[in-house]
Amino acid sequence: MVILFNVTMWGCYVNSLKALSSLQVTVTNFAANFISSGLAGYFLFDEPLPSKVT
Repeated sequence: MVILFNVTMWGCYVNSLKALSSLQVTVTNFAANFISSGLAGYFLFDEPLPSKVT
């Protein structure tokens, strides 16, 4: 599962490089990784979210 998520994020990063500047790609990739990691932890592993997030 980890490899699947890493390949997906890498693919999004490479595709973004074709259209955006490297700074925009880095920020977009960081945000997507942060959000997807949080959602995966919540839905797949039943990790509690801090009250500031909800």
